[in-house]
Amino acid sequence: PPDIKIPPLFSPRPLSGFSLGSTVQSHTKGIWMWCVPHPQKPNRTLVLLDTEGLGDVEKGDNQNDSWIFALAILLSSTFVYNSMGTINQQAMDQLHYVTELTDRIRAKSSPEEDGVEDSADFVSFFPDFVWTLRDFSLDLETDGQCITPDEYLENSLKLKKGNKGTEN
Repeated sequence: PPDIKIPPLFSPRPLSGFSLGSTVQSHTKGIWMWCVPHPQKPNRTLVLLDTEGLGDVEKGDNQNDSWIFALAILLSSTFVYNSMGTINQQAMDQLHYVTELTDRIRAKSSPEEDGVEDSADFVSFFPDFVWTLRDFSLDLETDGQCITPDEYLENSLKLKKGNKGTEN
């Protein structure tokens, strides 16, 4: 299983969030946790998790990605998936990988051979999903018309005809 890193709770200066790396080398390893007071609910604490990204070339092991994302999904009430640039085939492939994890969790958690009987019960354990695009600098325009970020996402997710007449 992956490492879980907990920043020191009693440090001389207050922590201001997760540290960020600005190099091509991945910065976050495993799962990092940071607790902050809830901004709207007194006496409540938010537990924020930061995980390493997919496909770190220094790891060379996709099994580690599976463990980390499965833990993050099971521990979260909201899962923020962060990707860079435009929504392209690589982004869709990585998103598909994340969605496949739910099938793996479902298969591992079910005592029945044919899986969990009630899908509604199973889905209730999964967090809300937010897809964040960073470092996106293109104009939101299609066929000369301005489009909204939601329209861009919807257009990207539409099924497209494949090379052999099948839909992707």
